[in-house]
Amino acid sequence: MLNTLIGTTGLLMLLAAFSLNAVGRMNRASPVYDGLNALGASALVWYGLVNDTPVFVAMEAIWALIALVMLMPKVVRRHRP
Repeated sequence: MLNTLIGTTGLLMLLAAFSLNAVGRMNRASPVYDGLNALGASALVWYGLVNDTPVFVAMEAIWALIALVMLMPKVVRRHRP
């Protein structure tokens, strides 16, 4: 049950980022966009691991890694004095 909740939450995060961007309510340059993608994909990595789906895990791990790489400069820039 908990694993399904984690997976569903991750899926909803990815869909929220995609949908908000598609309708023009969120810019891809937003750290929130990258954060939703990073957290959502990471949750789906967990879900894929517990359900033994290696191809799904690989795809979501790459998605999470790309989102984190895109997020880091935005976070660092925001916290500079």
